[in-house]
Amino acid sequence: NFNQTWLIVARIDTGGVDNAGDSLFSYGYISPGRWELRSNNVPNFSTKITKGGQPALAGTLTKTVTLDSYHLFTISFDRDQKRISNWVDGTIRTNGAADPIGLAEKQKMTIMGNRNGNPQMLGGKMAEIICMRSVRPDDRTRVEGYLIHKWGITSAMDASHPYKSAQPVYAQPLTHVSLGNKALGAFSHTITNLQSSTTYKYRFQGVHALGKSFTQYGHFTTVS
Repeated sequence: NFNQTWLIVARIDTGGVDNAGDSLFSYGYISPGRWELRSNNVPNFSTKITKGGQPALAGTLTKTVTLDSYHLFTISFDRDQKRISNWVDGTIRTNGAADPIGLAEKQKMTIMGNRNGNPQMLGGKMAEIICMRSVRPDDRTRVEGYLIHKWGITSAMDASHPYKSAQPVYAQPLTHVSLGNKALGAFSHTITNLQSSTTYKYRFQGVHALGKSFTQYGHFTTVS
């Protein structure tokens, strides 16, 4: 039940939807905290997000996608704010709708099937699925940019998407400085060999048994 964003590149084939509950991706079965991205009608696929405990997820919007073509589906669960958003081909459909029920943990994930015990199957092709522990817009748009250029679906993307024309590039830090183990809270650390009157960008990487994560960039300017 942490912040997370799902990005799915897939296509739905003509004739692939024969039940309104046919799902592209589902998490768990039908009970609180489980969710799915489903068709919602026949024979089209209209990107309906449903979640156990609040079936309608009031405020969510659908988009009927073209069949036999790859599309990018993005879903963001902001658990800090208890809100959900989703995008189809980079166009926002649901913008921060209330999502008060937490996400269930350690559930079965089904590709091309819904949350029934005997899943309704969807006909189509799955290219790639990415889940990241972030809901930051910059993280989302960069991964979207990576996927649309990798799978050659830039033409389907919203014209305003920042990476429709060019792939995203991450600038890696030029110098790695080990801070050693630091206790939780404020700390100080001396950095040497800096140039005077120079602006430096920096970010921290935290390493823990549960994983690794970078902060956003900060900056400072030296005087002497």
